[in-house]
Amino acid sequence: MHALSAAERRDRGLHGQDVTLIDTGEQAARATAALMKKEDRLNTAQEEGQRRYYASDSAADFAAMASMFLGSDITECAEHIAIEEY
Repeated sequence: MHALSAAERRDRGLHGQDVTLIDTGEQAARATAALMKKEDRLNTAQEEGQRRYYASDSAADFAAMASMFLGSDITECAEHIAIEEY
């Protein structure tokens, strides 16, 4: 089962006509892109960037769970950190 998008909820009549749904993830991405463009920090290179994930618990457990959500294996990108040091 997956979460319904705003369009799917609208099409299924799951909210009233006077309700405006906002996809906060999309809005956050747009705001971030605008800020990065304004500060000339957009990556315009054609090469793929690096991914790193930090876990305060088991990096292996985090990687297994996150890989399901991200749709790719992140085992090599995940590492444990001692949160007490930050």
